[in-house]
Amino acid sequence: MSKEDVADLLGEDTKPAKKAAAKKTPVKAEKVAKEKPAKEAAKPAKKAAAKKTPVKAEKVAKEKPAKEPIVFAEGEREGLYKRIKQFVKKPINSRDLAEKLGIATRKLRPVLYSLQGQGVVTLKLGSSKVAGMTVSPA
Repeated sequence: MSKEDVADLLGEDTKPAKKAAAKKTPVKAEKVAKEKPAKEAAKPAKKAAAKKTPVKAEKVAKEKPAKEPIVFAEGEREGLYKRIKQFVKKPINSRDLAEKLGIATRKLRPVLYSLQGQGVVTLKLGSSKVAGMTVSPA
């Protein structure tokens, strides 16, 4: 191999600068044209991978731990019915009522709904779940 062949392979040119500049410009343009599609093709794959990861994380975060079912001991409901009738002489918030009875609001709700079905109390929903319900005598 001659020096010229080696220079051609390495992209070096032994000819005048004008010809070298003319040769390098199309080569660079071709290289850039070849590199851009490869880079653009890699971008959608990266974006898709980036999108999938947060979605999985969100799904895992949205899954709530299972709550234990509400279980009443024998005769517990009837005792709660009597105590609720004592406390509900005037309208009261269900959260306050649960606090006075010393039970969780989750456990109080089914008892209140059954009392409403019997016609003992009336329930009025609050402005939000956090606000609770207003329990009034029927």
